Amino acid sequence: MTNLLLTVSPGRLGLTIKVYKNDPQNGAVITEIDPACTFKNQLEIGDRIVTIDGLKVTKIEDLSLNKDRLRKFGIVKKKNQVAAADGREVSRENVTTATSTSATAVKAATEQLQQQQAMKQQYLIRTQQEQRAAKQQQNEKIEIPKHPMMGLSRRVNGNYNIVNQHENLKNIPKTQVISRLQTFIESLSQMKCISNRSRLHISCTCMQFLKNKPRLQLAMCHAILEYSDMTHVQKKHHVVERMRYAKMVSRKAEGDSNRIVEQLYGLPLSYEYLENNNDMECDDAAAASSAANADAQVDDDSSHPSSYQEQQQQQQLSEAFSHRICASAFFRLHSIGPHAEKIHKQYIGGDLSIITHQNAGKKRKRKTTDAMNDLRSSLQALYDEYINSSECKRKGDDFTLPVNISKRNYYEEWCRKRGWEPSKTDTANGQYAKVVDFELLDGYYRTEEEESLAEAEGRYVVGVAKRVVAFTNFMYCWNNEFPNMKTQGRVGKGMFIGERYGSGKWDRNR
Repeated sequence: MTNLLLTVSPGRLGLTIKVYKNDPQNGAVITEIDPACTFKNQLEIGDRIVTIDGLKVTKIEDLSLNKDRLRKFGIVKKKNQVAAADGREVSRENVTTATSTSATAVKAATEQLQQQQAMKQQYLIRTQQEQRAAKQQQNEKIEIPKHPMMGLSRRVNGNYNIVNQHENLKNIPKTQVISRLQTFIESLSQMKCISNRSRLHISCTCMQFLKNKPRLQLAMCHAILEYSDMTHVQKKHHVVERMRYAKMVSRKAEGDSNRIVEQLYGLPLSYEYLENNNDMECDDAAAASSAANADAQVDDDSSHPSSYQEQQQQQQLSEAFSHRICASAFFRLHSIGPHAEKIHKQYIGGDLSIITHQNAGKKRKRKTTDAMNDLRSSLQALYDEYINSSECKRKGDDFTLPVNISKRNYYEEWCRKRGWEPSKTDTANGQYAKVVDFELLDGYYRTEEEESLAEAEGRYVVGVAKRVVAFTNFMYCWNNEFPNMKTQGRVGKGMFIGERYGSGKWDRNR
């Protein structure tokens, strides 16, 4: 018996339908409804299409009947199906009870009922256990946002790069980095931090002190950014000194539980930012006060909002300098992971000097640094020459060098200026040999002794060849420190844009 007679226009229905075999209930079951379906508000998942234009639906092909014209669908609603099924079950049980006289059939039905009840009980127990475990895990789990300074490096122009597995940002201004840091600190102040680095879920509310205190948050941002600009040795001294102080004032005895939370680290605050910010606020307050005095006479007994605000700020600063945070918050603010923390702990009671590697301090190592510095200076001169040139094509902040300048040509010219002719192992693919296999140009010598000997023998002498870097280091320096300076690249596979030289051949050394 249908509950709804629905008139359907020609075209796509927008329904996903399934017909079950050996189903006592006739019709096709609606399993999914497309949002674009024109009559979706009159149906729901589980309804059955039992007739089309008065004909019963027994298979999928019946749904294609008269699909090119208006049709009338007989629908049985899901709620009525459940009620009818319950009625059939009740009637079937009554008939079975009335007609079943065999003891074997009664016993089998009883056993089956017991098994169903046992399975239902087990399902309820398992569901309760899963819900309890999920609730406990939700209470213990603390979502900590990712540190915005992971992979941060400072550029020559004062901006920053952030390169890690989650993002790749180049040439970010300092204000944007400060904004990212403030958002990170604000998010930490809204939650409890994990106070134990051994993955024990212990909550600590030390960071909630910074909630709704933007001035202190900005002071912390500048302090953390100053820490990121330190050298490796300076960072190690900065962290280890604070770890030594924390260990000295700790009251935690040997063998105490790891669940004891101690707040021993001071907030990282930039004194320079606080001082400059305070001067600006004082100047603003003085200007406002003088303007008010010029407009009207103020009584001696009246309140002074600027003085009150200054007192509040002084009290807030005093509380900030005396406030202490836990080790977890300190290491998280400075983006120090468990492995780096373990290394720092090795220096707490020992020497702070960096381990000297075998190649540290050698002349060859210093020459490599000199070569990189010379390469940076050369690329910077090229950048300054063409940054505002009308010969370059521009797209946003990027500019494209003229066609006669390519990275490979520039690298080879730079090597020749330093006395070397780059040799290639694969000319077709442009693969260079190792730097030690480069050939000396005429008049250049490897050492000063060879140069002196050549002068004594009357040979042509230009000077001692200077050290060069590999092409991979050249490309890394160009792409990371001068990402806006582009060259005209490949047109297609194996094809290059180049400039015709006097020989009439295309330059393929890109």
